[in-house]
Amino acid sequence: MEQINFLTKLSNIALQSQLRLDPKYRYFKDERNNRTSLLNSIYKKDVSLSSILELAKTSVVNKGELEEEMILVDLDDIEAGFGSLKQERLVSEIGSDKVLFGDSDIVCSKLTPEKGHFFINDKNKKYIGTTELLGYKLKNHRWNIKFLLYLLLHKDFRRDLEFLTSGKTHPRIQIPDFLAMRIPFVSCDRQLEVVKQIEEKENEISQIKSKIESPQNIIDDVFGKYGYSTKPKTKRDEEYFLKDNFSNLSKTTWLSTRTYLCRFIEEELPFFIKENLKGQYIPFSRYVKKIRSGEYIPKKYYSSEETIFVYLRVNNISSNELNLEESIFLDKSIGEQYKNIAIKENYLILTRSGTVGKSIIFTKQSDDEKTYIPSHHLAVIQFNNLEEALFLKYYIQSSFGSDFFWAFSTGKSQKEITNWSIRKLPIPDINEKLREKIVSEIQQREEKSNQYKEQIKKLREEIDDLIYYSLK
Repeated sequence: MEQINFLTKLSNIALQSQLRLDPKYRYFKDERNNRTSLLNSIYKKDVSLSSILELAKTSVVNKGELEEEMILVDLDDIEAGFGSLKQERLVSEIGSDKVLFGDSDIVCSKLTPEKGHFFINDKNKKYIGTTELLGYKLKNHRWNIKFLLYLLLHKDFRRDLEFLTSGKTHPRIQIPDFLAMRIPFVSCDRQLEVVKQIEEKENEISQIKSKIESPQNIIDDVFGKYGYSTKPKTKRDEEYFLKDNFSNLSKTTWLSTRTYLCRFIEEELPFFIKENLKGQYIPFSRYVKKIRSGEYIPKKYYSSEETIFVYLRVNNISSNELNLEESIFLDKSIGEQYKNIAIKENYLILTRSGTVGKSIIFTKQSDDEKTYIPSHHLAVIQFNNLEEALFLKYYIQSSFGSDFFWAFSTGKSQKEITNWSIRKLPIPDINEKLREKIVSEIQQREEKSNQYKEQIKKLREEIDDLIYYSLK
């Protein structure tokens, strides 16, 4: 967590439409004079985003106004920094009202905009999302929408957006601050030339993407190959009528009548154990050595300076890998107090809140001397050996594992799952040799997909370079 020291004047603060005293915001406004690093280094002529974009008109979609072809867009659906969607999910029902983006040209998120949550709105499709997603319309048609998108996605521009975000738990950007940002002016001919080069790169990316297998598909395929299918019998969104076996409700500590959970307990789980696991499984408590949760540590114990104590939270478990870009450090005194619960090598970490069921095997570099303390929203699982941990990690990430955690989690907007519920997960009774074979085959196929992802990463960097050099 970096520290910023600078001088400012009350007269400068008074010029702003809102009273913003947070250091990063004031540093950007006062020291950098609201000019992006792209402009500082290579360009002089610039324009504000307000001269190019305006908020588009949107309409609210109520629960009863859904149409079959409507596509729901959540933040997780947007491929951060790439300007595209990971998946398109047709909406069958919504828990609360959504916004239809209509004639928007670009859709972006107010939340953590520095991550690059922007995408071009396909007006032939009906995308809907929450009010945290905003639609902007191009009002200056001297700008190519695709060139503008990649300019907004450029790493330097996104770095500057971070200075304008406010809020501790869910940092977001205000619309006036975003539209006040300035970008380099580029001629129409130059924009078209660069877009043509970008499209060539995008075609290469599309071809490589088609070769990448999703982790869940790999896992399901390998388990199924060896006679232990992890694919569900029914889909989550299929209709289900609650039966009269109310004795099943006693299998949940909170006496839940949530339809999906009841269907899972009454039908999916017994069928899976009987047919897929052949009636034989290992209880969770016998397979693992120990399961526990981390601890809640209030913000007042966070350190503004880097210390040897890192507080691991749910957002550090990203795409099934450890992400330490937004590390929280703890004061040394509180770190010493909780170091006895620190995560050790080869422990399995499981998210119990938000997107429940994300899991990683904890490892760190040999020269890493930091102590990692888990939050209360993480489950920490210990095993007798690494092989057993790897097998469970993949099993949890299968379609069945995903459905299991979805069924037993509670909450409408913010999902939570208890360690008690996690312990109900049945583990396939597979001999050690076959477990190792399954893990090895999954890892080989994952590695091949990771190589393709590295090729895409390099092409994305080349697109960033195309934008950068187009400004000279």
